[in-house]
Amino acid sequence: MWTTFDLTTANLGNYEPVIDNERWARDNVMDILYQPSSGLGYTPPANTASQIGVLEWDAATYFAHQPAEQLTFANAGHDAVISFPTQTGWGYRLWATTNLNSWESVGTLSGNGSFLQLVHTNGGVGPQRYWRLEIKEGGFAP
Repeated sequence: MWTTFDLTTANLGNYEPVIDNERWARDNVMDILYQPSSGLGYTPPANTASQIGVLEWDAATYFAHQPAEQLTFANAGHDAVISFPTQTGWGYRLWATTNLNSWESVGTLSGNGSFLQLVHTNGGVGPQRYWRLEIKEGGFAP
């Protein structure tokens, strides 16, 4: 599965980017040197010069979003409460199981940049349970 996103919303017109391949291979950081030029609706400044710019994208940081969950119990130990930090634009779905084979969805939330929690009603009683938190950039379809 491919994920696509824009590094900038600026109209760059036609341009010939230069990518620092050594930095990408060494650090998983992509530095792209670009200079907008005529074409695709781009209107150069009155002095006909275009500024040179650098876009930088850190792949390791981008894909390192792995929230640390915290488990607490509420309502006299009957309900399991799973709390976790979120990022805006990401979806979070909590799953539960008692046998590691058949999983049931407990709930789904959209990240807002703060700590959120999902409550598994009666998740603290009965057989031993396991939980997993699924995350997805862009969220989950309803």
